[in-house]
Amino acid sequence: IGLPPVSLKRIFYFILYIFVLFKEIIKANLDVAYRVIHPGMPIKPGIVVIKTNLKKNIAKLILANSITLTPGTFTLDIIGDKLLIHWIYVKSSDLKEATEIVGERFEKFLRVIFE
Repeated sequence: IGLPPVSLKRIFYFILYIFVLFKEIIKANLDVAYRVIHPGMPIKPGIVVIKTNLKKNIAKLILANSITLTPGTFTLDIIGDKLLIHWIYVKSSDLKEATEIVGERFEKFLRVIFE
């Protein structure tokens, strides 16, 4: 798998990552529930591409799984340094903006943990 050596810093960031992931899952659950219950069903589904700077495949896999675990987003494919994401409400299809909105909140932790 090619895991990096264990260090206190990596353990600390892993614990923080778990909390961030749970927070994002709760926020996304509330957002999706609102969209489903709202009479106008405000959705704007689409497929976007985001870019990752993660180099290790295990880090990319965990990023993809974290995005998929968050309601409203689903990772369709990983192609090199790009992830193809289905998004229930596309806020931007711009590569840089979509990357910041969908992936960066997870990637900054995964970079420290795995790279």
